[in-house]
Amino acid sequence: MRFIFFILQLSCCFLSAQSLIKGTVYDESKLAIPYADILLIQSDGQTTSDQTITDENGMFLLETSLTGVAEIQIISMGFEPMVISDLELDNNTIDLGIIILFEAAYALDDVNVTAKKISFTRKIDRAIINLEDDASTSGSSILDVLERTPGIIVDRQNESVTMLGKTGVNIMINGKMSYMPASAIVQYLNGLRSENATSIELITTPPSKFDAEGNAGFINIELKKSADDGYNGNIASSISTAKGKTSEDVNLSFNVNSKKSNLAFNYSITNSKLPIAFDMTRNMEINGVTTQTYLEAKRDNTRLVQNIRFGYDYELSEKLSLALTVSGYENSYEMIEDKYVSQLDELNLDDNYYTTEDNFWKNAQLGISASYRFKKTKIDFTSDYLQYSNDQPVYYSISINEPTKSEDLSLQTTKNSPFEIFANSIDLETNWNERMTFSSGIKHIVNSYQNKTSLFENSVVNESFSTDSQLDEDISAIYSQLQADLSDNIKVQAGLRFEYANSEIFSNLTQEDLVNRTYKDFFPSLFLSYKINDFNNLNLSVNRRINRPAFTDMAPFLFFVDLDQAFQGNVELKPSYTNNIQLDYRFKSINLNIQYANETDLIARFQPKVDQQTGFITITPQNIDKQKTMTAILSYSFFPIQDWNLRLFTTVSHIDIQNDNDLGTYDLQTLNYRLNINNTINLNEDFSIQVWGYYNSKSFFGISTLDPNGSLNLGLQKKFKSYTLSLQAENILDTQDWQFLTENPEDNYRQQMNWSFRPPQVKLSLSYRFGDNNVKVKEIRESEETKRMSL
Repeated sequence: MRFIFFILQLSCCFLSAQSLIKGTVYDESKLAIPYADILLIQSDGQTTSDQTITDENGMFLLETSLTGVAEIQIISMGFEPMVISDLELDNNTIDLGIIILFEAAYALDDVNVTAKKISFTRKIDRAIINLEDDASTSGSSILDVLERTPGIIVDRQNESVTMLGKTGVNIMINGKMSYMPASAIVQYLNGLRSENATSIELITTPPSKFDAEGNAGFINIELKKSADDGYNGNIASSISTAKGKTSEDVNLSFNVNSKKSNLAFNYSITNSKLPIAFDMTRNMEINGVTTQTYLEAKRDNTRLVQNIRFGYDYELSEKLSLALTVSGYENSYEMIEDKYVSQLDELNLDDNYYTTEDNFWKNAQLGISASYRFKKTKIDFTSDYLQYSNDQPVYYSISINEPTKSEDLSLQTTKNSPFEIFANSIDLETNWNERMTFSSGIKHIVNSYQNKTSLFENSVVNESFSTDSQLDEDISAIYSQLQADLSDNIKVQAGLRFEYANSEIFSNLTQEDLVNRTYKDFFPSLFLSYKINDFNNLNLSVNRRINRPAFTDMAPFLFFVDLDQAFQGNVELKPSYTNNIQLDYRFKSINLNIQYANETDLIARFQPKVDQQTGFITITPQNIDKQKTMTAILSYSFFPIQDWNLRLFTTVSHIDIQNDNDLGTYDLQTLNYRLNINNTINLNEDFSIQVWGYYNSKSFFGISTLDPNGSLNLGLQKKFKSYTLSLQAENILDTQDWQFLTENPEDNYRQQMNWSFRPPQVKLSLSYRFGDNNVKVKEIRESEETKRMSL
């Protein structure tokens, strides 16, 4: 309570010597008009830099230090401009109440109307990043955008995404689950272009309606869809170059909208040949003998990623609508790696490795849904079927050089993993009254995969590394959720979800169960929202989550770093559980987010484990006993001058890891901080400069330490009538490396691994918009204010 009183007192200090103008903008049907421009004009007709836009509810609040007589001008696409004159400003508050805008009834020449959305907004259970008016995202993938988002860390080396220091991120497209394994999500997002999306929603404390799976929460990507009759689309292409290699991508999106139907199509293809470099230093002691190893590798690789998505919605009647979604994803990775391995304690003779790898991912997803409305109730039926496969043959040609002899060794590993997922759900939502909404639902998911791996040594099968296993998993869930407006300022949302899961992994070689587990768990959630006043909002959320092992982490596979170390899966992984509590506070354009998470049996990808008898190191997903994380995120957006938009995001996390199992005994703490900065400077209506970047201090990856890294980027953007041209220089200082350090004094083991995935590069992007961009043909009187809106 003292904290709230302090915030209120602080807010009062900020409000001193300021005039406040507030109101709500509606159309003639009393519907809110979002994103209308609110401009403050001096009595002599001069435009000021004090301006704002209405929010999703049509509300606005404009603060100014000016005194005297002024006027407010309100401009929105398709409506007559509104001017409210003779406002007396004297460090006072002026409430304009409800303002009605009338639709422009005359149709003359076409005009291009641009209304900019707020770049970063927060709702009761999620944060929303709007992409449409962010010049720095042009030519970028969704993964690139996430990489510079507060609270998000993208690990390209281990193919993982964490939110607020937690793994277990689920991806949704237009609010629907994309049932993809963790290792495929990173490449999927890297192939999905930002030009095809309108916003990214970060749902860190999901309500009970969402699956309990995923400790970190959900990332929902809203793809572009036309809201008016007609058609429009976008074609974009970019090319990047780094160290003599290139990466090209092309993407197409279009949609056709009519009164009763909407058709949306998205396709993207990325062909990246950007180089990857890797080196490693390892010290370890086995049976009293200390060895020191140095490894250096360079990869000549090609990754071809394709994403395709087709969606069709049709409204059969006012009560019944149907939807069909078909999507596909293909990731083809081909790599040639030259590597040498030195034993530093011997005569500096190098072992030479020549490795070729083909790693193919394919998946197809079919989704159908129906929505039926009657009176104040809506029922949704959803069915999804996903089938994907992974084939990964790897060939090793190794020359082993010892002081007295040399030996050539040929290894081959194969992996084949077909997966199937079938999910069905029914959701009901009913409005009990104007202030209370109840929702409930059931869901059933069936997962299955078969995994075969083999190791051939000089064309002879090595049975100790060969596997053939079958997974069958059945998950059933039921939930109820209540959302209520207790008053005009207080909202509450409470829910409870129960899930029953049975997982069985059966070995076809030994004809016995490797895993057979049953889970019965309750997952409660609670959200409170308190609107203190027009400047201050406070949200509190509490929930419980589960993170089940990804199929790709459990499925056995084999990839050799050298003859003493290999990446493998782990069928013995257990699910982890997390209890979260989160507090969000907003003061004007300042957002503060504080979250505490207590996670047991944390799933940490690719942790090294040493066999003390043989010295062989297995890098495999492992469970860590406990991780406690306290995270605070401060975001602030403002205009230092009229045409310069500066957005700052600061993330501070205290991480405490405790572990005492076969992986070793650890008690680790660190204070991690991350700074994101995005600058957009508009030199004129059509030309802008962007400077953005981030710095991430030392953090943890399981029991390993991740060294500091960051990136500084510069961009130029020029807009034409239907084209947008962008030129970007990324990772200018070459500081976006991934350096992992693992130490275990008990085993006298220390290993440093350094990966370079994103060398400094230059990117040129071109985007073309086509179709009915001017949905409504209106003429709005031209003035200095409308020119500033690119009318």
